[in-house]
Amino acid sequence: MDRALLMPQAVEKISGVLKGIAAVIALFPGVAIYFRLVDIPPTLMQLVEIISFSISLIVLISVFLARDIISRMGSARVGLLCSIAVVLGAASITGYFLFARGHTVVVRAPEGPTPGSHENVQRYIVPLNPSPELTAIVDPFFGDYEEAIRMSVQRETMKQLMNEESGSSLLVMIVLLVLSELLLMAPVVVGAWKLAGTPDFGADSSGSKRES
Repeated sequence: MDRALLMPQAVEKISGVLKGIAAVIALFPGVAIYFRLVDIPPTLMQLVEIISFSISLIVLISVFLARDIISRMGSARVGLLCSIAVVLGAASITGYFLFARGHTVVVRAPEGPTPGSHENVQRYIVPLNPSPELTAIVDPFFGDYEEAIRMSVQRETMKQLMNEESGSSLLVMIVLLVLSELLLMAPVVVGAWKLAGTPDFGADSSGSKRES
């Protein structure tokens, strides 16, 4: 069979597969909540897993949709852009790990693993701007949140305050995580697509028509 006919058929099949995957993925949040696979609100680990999986699918679909633009770009330019993206991605993931380590408190859960998790730990996020009430609880422990959660008689109040005030730190973590994954994953997919050779379907079709 003519290559000009095979290529569009292959792209159509890949498009159908991607559409099917996207449709299945779209059902995941509702199914996970219905069967109580994800807490409401989700835990930090569940949130990171959901974001990472979603970004993987978005990068794959975006590169496929932009295949024509990628095919028209020179190899040297693609290589340069991919290298810059990887450097920025490395900086973003480093910032994410440093920020997450400095603003996440991990304590052993005395009541056992949390729902939806096999880990016998609980995670609390340190807010960027803790309230005076929260600061007053932590100050006797020299700013050590982990020690305060384990030893303070006001630990339950402290946990509640941290959960209520964690939005700013959580937002920074999400932004850094999304940036790092996009900047690290996209160059790999784009580079692999370019290296494999993005077919120019229009050119093949027109060429075959002229030959016929």
